[in-house]
Amino acid sequence: MEPLNLIIVEDEPAILQGIVMLVRRIELPLSITGTYSNGREALDDLAHSRPDIVMTDVQMPVMSGLALVEAMKAQGHPAEYIILSGYAEFEYAQSALTLGVHHYLLKSPSIRELKEALSSVCEKVLSRRYDKYRRYFQDLLFQQFHPHTNLPHTEGMCLRIFLYTLGPLLEKLPAESDSYRNHISKTKTLELITRNFPESKGHIWILNGYSPNTKILLSSAEGKLPPAALYQLLQQQTKDSKLPVTLTCLPKTEDIPGLRDTLLYAMKYLQKSIQFGKSQLLTVTAEHPVSVIDTLSQSEREMLYKAFQAKRPELLVKQYRFFAKTWTEQGYSQAECTALTRRCLTEICLQLPKEEGAALEETALSQLSQITARAKSYEGFFEDCSQLIETILNNSNRFSGDSLVADIVEQLYRYILTNFTKEVDVNAFSRSHGYHPVYLITQFTKIQKISPSKLVTQLRMKQAKEMLLSTDLSLKDIADAVGYYDVSYFSRVFKEREGISPGNFRKEHQ
Repeated sequence: MEPLNLIIVEDEPAILQGIVMLVRRIELPLSITGTYSNGREALDDLAHSRPDIVMTDVQMPVMSGLALVEAMKAQGHPAEYIILSGYAEFEYAQSALTLGVHHYLLKSPSIRELKEALSSVCEKVLSRRYDKYRRYFQDLLFQQFHPHTNLPHTEGMCLRIFLYTLGPLLEKLPAESDSYRNHISKTKTLELITRNFPESKGHIWILNGYSPNTKILLSSAEGKLPPAALYQLLQQQTKDSKLPVTLTCLPKTEDIPGLRDTLLYAMKYLQKSIQFGKSQLLTVTAEHPVSVIDTLSQSEREMLYKAFQAKRPELLVKQYRFFAKTWTEQGYSQAECTALTRRCLTEICLQLPKEEGAALEETALSQLSQITARAKSYEGFFEDCSQLIETILNNSNRFSGDSLVADIVEQLYRYILTNFTKEVDVNAFSRSHGYHPVYLITQFTKIQKISPSKLVTQLRMKQAKEMLLSTDLSLKDIADAVGYYDVSYFSRVFKEREGISPGNFRKEHQ
C-alpha cells in the first residue's frame, strides 16, 4: 500500500523548512508530495499532489488556509486538515471547526504536538482507505458490482488470499455456536493478527466467506504475513475450544480483477482437502483441475433403492455404513462426505409418503448440519449419521396414533414465540419432553405448516423490520436485539428473505 500523501502550505520559508524536517523525523507512513507558499498554489496542484492530509497556515497572501480548506471541500476532496497559525484567537479555531477541521496547532509546534496531530489524522485516513478497499474487494469477490466513485488504487498491488476455516466446512452455524463466535468474527480475527503482526496493520482485509465459519483474508505484499506463523497463531487461539483450523494459502498475485476466479479455485481446493478433526495448512502452488465429489453414483443409488424395497430399516443403515467405509478408504474429504450423506438422506426421504418424506427431509438435513458441526472424526460423523437414518426410518412409522404430540407441538410453538430472540435449542426441548428431535420437529412442521427454524427466522425478521422503521438503532444493535451475533449474517438472512438489504429497506420506507 502506498504511503499517505501530505502537503504543507506555509508562506514563511524558515517555518516551512522546519516543519518538513520535523515530519521526516516522525515515524508515520507519510510522503510529502508538495510544499506551497499560499492556498492558490496548493489548489492548482491538487491533481499532482493528491493529498490525503493538508497542513496549512491560516494567514497567507493570495489565498488563506481556511479558504483553501473551503475550496477543497467544495470540490469534494476527501482530505484531512491540520491548521497552523501564529495567532491564538478563538475565531480562527472556530472557523476551522465549522469546516470540520479538528486539529489546530500554534506555530511552531513541538515534535510531540505535531506527531500527535499527524497520528490522529493518519488513523482517520487509513481507516477510510481500509473501508474503501474492503468494499471494493467485497464487491469484486462476490460480484455485487455496485457503481464506484474514487475506486482505490490497485495498479501494481500484490495480494495473497488466505481462507481461514474454523472446524468443519459448514452451511450454517450450529445452535450451540459459542466456540465459533468467540474465534471467527472479523473484528476479533483482525485484532488478533494485527496485534501479533503489527506490520500487517492497514495491509490486510478480512471478509466473510461463503461458509459462515470461513473468513477470507487478503494480505498485500507490505503486510508480510508469513503463512506458517499465521497458521500457528490461529491454532493457538482455538486451543481451548479444541476446534481444528484449516488455513488455505494461495500464491501472491497482481491480477486483482481475477481475484474472484482465484477465490473460487481456493474454495474448491478447500472442499477437496478439508478433514474432520484435523488442523491443516494447505498451500496451493498451482491451479490444477479440482473435482469435488458431491453426487451418488448410479450403483450407490441402486443399492439404496434395493435396500429400501426390502422394507427393512436395518438394511438401509447397513448400506450407508458400507458407503461410509468406502468413502473413508477412498480418502474423501469432510465436505464430500457431508454432501454424499445429504444425497443419501434425500434419496431415503423421497421413498417415503410425500407429506411425511418432505417434512422428514427438512428435519434430517437440519440435523445433518448439526452433526457435521459437532463431528471431531470420520468415525463419529458416520456413526451419528447412521443413527440419524435409523431414527428417520423408525419415526416414519409413528406419524399416526400419537395423540399427545399435538400438545407438545403447541408448547414448543408458544416457547418459540416468547424466546425467538435467544438461541432456541429445539433438540434440548424435544428430549426434555421425551421425544426424539427428528420426530418432534417433523410433527411441528406438519401441524404448524412451518418448521421451528423457519418460524424463528420469520419472527426475527418481523421484529427487525419494525425496529428498522421505528428506531435509529444501528444494524449491529438491531441484529443483537433480534438474536443474531453477527451483523453480516443478519444482513444476509434479511436480504435472502426480504429481497433487499436492511439498510436499503430502512431508506425506502423512511
